[in-house]
Amino acid sequence: MAVVWDDIDKLYSPFTVSISKGTQILVCIKCNKAIDQINKKLLGSFFDGWTFPSKGKYIKPFKLVSIDFSKENEIEAKIILKRKDQEIDELRLFCQDVLDVLNTDHINICSWENRILG
Repeated sequence: MAVVWDDIDKLYSPFTVSISKGTQILVCIKCNKAIDQINKKLLGSFFDGWTFPSKGKYIKPFKLVSIDFSKENEIEAKIILKRKDQEIDELRLFCQDVLDVLNTDHINICSWENRILG
């Protein structure tokens, strides 16, 4: 079975308002099928430890507050931005990496939404 890669440009929309350090964000991901126990464990660690390379360093731009798999076919994660680069959309990089992880296990994303909390 071939891997079907999701197109980030069809799923991800950047914020239209400025976000900064300390901003709480709810990441809502809807998938085409349920997330099994192995992927739940993997994704919990992935969300908690995610970094990206920048200028010779690995940057951890947010802190995972919670991750919820209680809704069938959905992932909800609350994060707090620890740092925000004005030139890089860290959430887009994160989205692409999550897409790659799920797609390699034949799980496709139906929708991806980022919402600012309070």
